[in-house]
Parts: sequence; structure tokens; C-alpha cells
Amino acid sequence: MKIIQKDNYNSNFGFCLRSSSIFYIPAKPVRTSIVFSDYWKFKNNIDVFILINYREISGNLVRRESINFEGKNVIELEIPEDFTGSCEIEAFANKDLKIPYSAIMAVYESDKSISMVHSYSRVYSQIELEDEKVICDGREGCWTLRDNKKIESFAVLHNGSKTLSEQLITLSISNCKNEHKKINFPLKSLKPYETYLIKPNKYFKNLSDFLHGEDGSCKIKFKLSSSFTRLLVGWQTIDKKELQVTHSNFDYSSHETDLIDCKNNYGYMVIPNINKEREIYTLIYPDRSPGNYFISSEKIAKLNIKKTLETIKTESQDLRFEREDGKLPSRIVTALKIKPINESILPCECSLGITHNMRPKKRFHWGLISAKFNSSILLTAIKDIYGDPKDSNICLKLYSQKTDQTIQRYLNWDEISEDGRNAFIEIKSFFKKSEIDLERYMYVSIFSHYGGFFVYTTLEKGGSFSIEHTF
Repeated sequence: MKIIQKDNYNSNFGFCLRSSSIFYIPAKPVRTSIVFSDYWKFKNNIDVFILINYREISGNLVRRESINFEGKNVIELEIPEDFTGSCEIEAFANKDLKIPYSAIMAVYESDKSISMVHSYSRVYSQIELEDEKVICDGREGCWTLRDNKKIESFAVLHNGSKTLSEQLITLSISNCKNEHKKINFPLKSLKPYETYLIKPNKYFKNLSDFLHGEDGSCKIKFKLSSSFTRLLVGWQTIDKKELQVTHSNFDYSSHETDLIDCKNNYGYMVIPNINKEREIYTLIYPDRSPGNYFISSEKIAKLNIKKTLETIKTESQDLRFEREDGKLPSRIVTALKIKPINESILPCECSLGITHNMRPKKRFHWGLISAKFNSSILLTAIKDIYGDPKDSNICLKLYSQKTDQTIQRYLNWDEISEDGRNAFIEIKSFFKKSEIDLERYMYVSIFSHYGGFFVYTTLEKGGSFSIEHTF
């Protein structure tokens, strides 16, 4: 099946009266928070009916409940005590929701770390299955391996609503020396809604030696019955005191995607100004359409992208992607890796991609924030595509679990950006203490007519850091 990015931009998902997400809930000592806003209402003026389904690892239903946003704009789920398994959130409407993915965030808090990730997988609706607007043939990549004596890499897959027959799974790994290993192993039959964890060090002996102390990469082939093939991927310390997660992406060396067909045949990735004492790395995954690719910027001379996982230390700048032997694919999967100065703390990773001229303007963004975990909002302007945001006005709105009223502030780009490309907004600097929920998660929305901003929010706990792009 060809992955066409234009279909996403045009919300070409067929009739959509249900949007959903499913999340992994690990065992203690990890504390999972699943938090979402009533964006259906404040963005599209649609009322939804929401069902929450808690299922054990085996897929057995533990509890089902409905919730509503009466008197508030944000909900944090009350996850059953000592529960391990999955949580599926389903939103139903009598109007077309356009997008079958629900925009929901999960936060995983450990003793010495914090990590957040947006919705990654979902169970397909019957309409999608009948219309064949589904991808159940799992060819996923863009999974970084960091295994050593203290760290273990893992991935989580969620089966759909039907029993899945026993199958053979293929894991392929590579290291910084462009060495490769592959293994096939049998996966037992999976029950409906069953959750399954995959740990590469279980199948590759001496994996940490193979990685030579550097990041490696992994891709995986598998099938699911009736759910999207995106995986939660992550890294946990052996002592369980730290956990970091992101999500996989399509292996575009296997899945075909569309090409950029316009005058400006380049892709761009704007590296944000983290404004902290942390090292920023750009990761370029090897799981892309075959070709000869280069990156460059005002700080980096034209550089040929390696066939292995490319890791480049990058401060704030505009990276430009180009292809020498043909048109650039619309999707090249990248990531930000934020490494604390204290090397004993797990780095965080945020899965991203490139932006190009075929991407329409995006004026409205929303994302998770927390005063308790010292959130910031990072805005970057993609000037090479959308021009200079000079004199642009920005509206910030806060949404909380306490009230259905919103608090807003109007900002001017020229006043908050020092370099014309980045802005760093600390919530506590622009809103009164009484307007902020100091203990519980909130949401923030960012609106601007400019349409060329790319926005992130952050969380911090001690030396641990997490960054995720907004919806």
C-alpha cells in the first residue's frame, strides 16, 4: 500500500464518526497519566460521547466507562490501581470527525524521569475495514536501540478486535559500523486487543556489544488483525528508575510514499532553541526510500546522509534536505534527541519528519503542559516555506481540569523572538499563578494567521526532560 501524505493533509479517511487511540500502561513503579482536552468542541464545535476501555495484557476487558467534559476542558483518566495493560479511548459523534485518530497524550513518570508521547496506535472501525482504508501489514522502523548494561530497548504492539493467527516476525538491526543482523522468531496467536512487548536483547545475544556503545536502529515486520501498526518504542533502565518513549514510523525503504513535485524540491527541519544546558542531536533514520540524500544549513556544509542511523549534534538552525538522484520523498523520518549534561540520565527522543512546500499552512496548534513539571512552549518559524512571521500576532489559551472557561493572552512574535526564528515561552511568565493549575496537567492552544510555526511543549523532572510536538 502506498503511503500518500496528501491524503493526511486533506483528511481523506472516508466517513469518520469515531476517533480512537490506544495506550500501553506499564506496571509499577511507572505512573501513567492519560490526558486529553475537549478539542472536538473548542476546535470544531462537535460534541462527542467518550468510552474508556481498560484491558489486561491478555486483552481481557477489565472496565468500561463513559466520561464527559461537564464543567472542564481537560480530563486526566483515573487508571485502576495496580493495573497493567492497555487503555483504549473512543470518541463517537453524529458528525464527521474527519480524523480517526484522537489527539491524546500519555505521560510516563518514573522515580527519576518523565516522558510523554502522543497517540500512536488505534483499533480500526468497521467502516475503515470494509472500505479497506487500513494498514495491518506491519513494516515499522525508526526505532533507536540504546541497549547496554544499564538500559533495555523495547517496543509495544496492540492487536485489534480479531484473533491474530500465529506468525513469524522479522527483526533487523544495524549499528554505527553499518553492520546488520536479522532474526525471525515465532509469535504466538494473539487474542483480540492483546498487548505484546518485544525486547530485541531477548533475540540478539550480546546486543550491547554489537552496538559498540553507540545508538543503533531496528526495524520489524509483522501483521495485526484490525489495528494500526504503529508501535510505542522506548528505553528503560534495568533498575526501573527511568523510562523514555516515542513511537515508531513506517519503514519507507519497504512502504512506498509519494514524492515532492514542486519548484522548491527541498525538505526542511527547524531545530528549536531548547534554551537549557542540554545537548541537541538530530537523528535521521535509515528507513527511507532508497536514494542519495544530503543535508545542509547555515552552520553545516553540504553533508551526505549515511545509510545507517545518522546522528548529528545540532544547535538551533534550519536543516535543508535534498536528494541528488531524484525527487525528494514527502516523508523522511527524523527525530530530536535531547541529551542531559549528566550522562547517567536517559536522553529523550521526539519522532519527527521533514516539512515541504506541499504542506498546507497550519494556524492552530494544541498540546499538553504542566506547571508542576516546568513546561515551556517552543515555537519555530519555517521561514524557507512560509516566509518571515514578522509582526505576527499569537493567541495563547489555557484549558484546565478545573473549569470550562479559558484564559488567553495575545503575544507579538517580534517581542517574544530574539532571532526571528525561535520563541521560548514559559507559562509562568505569561499567566498569573491563580490562572494556572499548579498540580495537574493542562492544555494550551496556539493560534496565528502566519501558518508556518512548528510548535513543541516540554516537561522536566529533575534532570530528566521530555519534548513532544503539538497537535
